[in-house]
Amino acid sequence: MESNAKEQLVYPSTPLNVIEEFFPGENTYVDEEKGFIRASIVGKPKWDNAARLVKVVSTRKRKYIIPRENSIVVGVVQNIRTDFLLATIIGLYDNKKIIPTGPFAGVLHISQVSQEYVRSLYDLFAIGDVILAKTMNNYNPYHLSTKAPGLGVILSSCGYCGHVLLFQDGRLYCPRCKSSFNRLISKNYYNVILQKR
Repeated sequence: MESNAKEQLVYPSTPLNVIEEFFPGENTYVDEEKGFIRASIVGKPKWDNAARLVKVVSTRKRKYIIPRENSIVVGVVQNIRTDFLLATIIGLYDNKKIIPTGPFAGVLHISQVSQEYVRSLYDLFAIGDVILAKTMNNYNPYHLSTKAPGLGVILSSCGYCGHVLLFQDGRLYCPRCKSSFNRLISKNYYNVILQKR
């Protein structure tokens, strides 16, 4: 098993060795029922005979992009309270393109939402909203701000029927149930074109 697999790619659940001969290393797991060490990712297996360790090295060369202070990020609202919300940062925003990152955690405090007075974040955001925000620090969890022009909600769904909301006349409305909603709407709000079936 060792000599043939060294030159080949392995895939998740590919057996690499038996647990009696080697220890499981990075990107492997033990199938205790069958007694095998198996790959947990796509990659090339590497054996360390001195340490009796087998691992799988990823063949993907993807580098994670980490947000820095003043980065414009895309986040999904996960939790809302009156004076703050928690979002999962999923990408960096660059010229209407989203570059995948992380995920990282983001916290938006009510004092960083708008230049105007905000009574409650429940009035401007909903769970599941996709937002644009600016990072205010260099580490996770990121402190976010939506005070700058163009930041805010870029995609939202109806709180009643779940349909994607469209932006029209300064408000978001649902084309299915005709409900309208108030949000901190970004000038970059995505009006999704819905095709009729």
